[in-house]
Amino acid sequence: MKVTLVASALLENAGKYLLVQQARSRRQPGKWGPPGGKPEQGEDLQAAALRETLEETGLLAELTGFVGVLRSGHRDDPNLFVCFAARLLPGQDAHNLKLLEGEISGGRWLDLAEIEADTVTLRSAPFKKLYRRLSEGQVYPLELVLHEILDQAG
Repeated sequence: MKVTLVASALLENAGKYLLVQQARSRRQPGKWGPPGGKPEQGEDLQAAALRETLEETGLLAELTGFVGVLRSGHRDDPNLFVCFAARLLPGQDAHNLKLLEGEISGGRWLDLAEIEADTVTLRSAPFKKLYRRLSEGQVYPLELVLHEILDQAG
């Protein structure tokens, strides 16, 4: 079994959460979830979540805590999402999204009620629980997620 590690930012602004839609060329096309992606060589999970948020949405954010981990996708080729709480850095315009062409086909700010009412089709249903946890302040220290970058040479 091959597991793909994905670092994601559950970005909150004014009581709403940013969800992005997967482009047709991506895994799970048309489905929605938080910005995120695989860490690059030598990159830790926290840096990957911030980089992917910037690349996919054009927004600068900062992580405020750890929300949880969920598994999604095919049984033999799942994604393991490590989800962080995030907020916009000062000076960012939440509605000025610059979506990454070819990867992201849409972006929407939704409140918890809209997420739980299935306003959009999520990449994985357990994301609802993570957004609820975040809205209730169940956020854990970033130090809870330790990630060692291993030297590929040995």
